[in-house]
Amino acid sequence: MEDSFTFAEHSYLHKNNRRRNFTPKEKLLSLETDNSTTRRLIQKGNETDHRSHRRRKVKKYNRGRVPAIISTEIGYHDCDYISEERPWGFWQNLTESFVNIPIELHVPCRDPIDHLMSQCNNSGRQFNCSSIDLLAETKSCLSAMNRFNNTLLTVENMSVKCYAYELQFTDYMNYITPKLQLKRIQSDYAHRDSNLPRNRAKECIWEETQTMEKVKELLTTMDYYSFCDACIGSSDDLLV
Repeated sequence: MEDSFTFAEHSYLHKNNRRRNFTPKEKLLSLETDNSTTRRLIQKGNETDHRSHRRRKVKKYNRGRVPAIISTEIGYHDCDYISEERPWGFWQNLTESFVNIPIELHVPCRDPIDHLMSQCNNSGRQFNCSSIDLLAETKSCLSAMNRFNNTLLTVENMSVKCYAYELQFTDYMNYITPKLQLKRIQSDYAHRDSNLPRNRAKECIWEETQTMEKVKELLTTMDYYSFCDACIGSSDDLLV
């Protein structure tokens, strides 16, 4: 099977409709964004910059998880529902594609301590409940906290809602299903775990009540957890 990211050695159709040919040793991937800004990724020989989502790591991507560079190139203007794990600015910029069409952002809210332990597990760390610096210990496990920012609460043409993460495949699924168009061809859902199994018995924090409360206070100073703390159970909770 041909490497799908070597198409540039044949040609790439530029916006001026002229084809430009490239040599196998220097392949140019060009992405035209909505604001006509061109991002270029250079691939030399067989070594590709990681941002081009090289096909050699094809196991990370499939029809259910499309590389961001491809999704952006295709665009989201014909979508009813968009599910992405991107920095929060992605959602702010998305409003430019939906002028005069209201956007509702649904944020899955996790229990902060359980979420922290999940992140520790994902990074292969064991949370130290005896640490003299609980803030540093907490931050050592956190990852991808740039996916939410309270700035989203003030974005024009966007409303931000929440729902309890543990209800994602039950109550939330029942809530959202009638609002979306069904696929013409239905298929069974196959769950793919993105984290290794956790051994909750080895997580000291569940036995250390004072430590747990201190860590929870630290977490709720961060935008995502503070938003969820205020949103769950409020009028913006989709499942209330």
